[in-house]
Amino acid sequence: MRRSLTIAAAATALAAVAAGPAAASVDPSIRVEPRRLTLGETAVIRGQSWVVGAGCAKRVRVTIQGRSDGERWSAPVGRGRVDPATGGFRLRFTPPQSKFPAGPATIVARQACPDDQGGAFVRRARITLVG
Repeated sequence: MRRSLTIAAAATALAAVAAGPAAASVDPSIRVEPRRLTLGETAVIRGQSWVVGAGCAKRVRVTIQGRSDGERWSAPVGRGRVDPATGGFRLRFTPPQSKFPAGPATIVARQACPDDQGGAFVRRARITLVG
């Protein structure tokens, strides 16, 4: 019984290797440090596993969104260039005190891709802005 399980596991692994990169799934992500950000201080936004090629944009557009006094607000943060070797990007962001209200906010990263490739990838990370 144990030998048949080992053979089945080896066959599954071999099939995955033979399928190559086309079978790999893309699961882009973003991380913001620190997640509790004092206005006027700098945060680092890092992306991992973003698409390289396949007709997708070479840059990821990053914005910040929030809500204050019942009104929604949004502002551009920047564009991160996707590194062709790693699929990652890195941005630094310093929210000025005069522009953003304190409270919960969301960092949104969006990479445009053709519809036949699944469309745009959008990922979000929640942060808290502290005055």
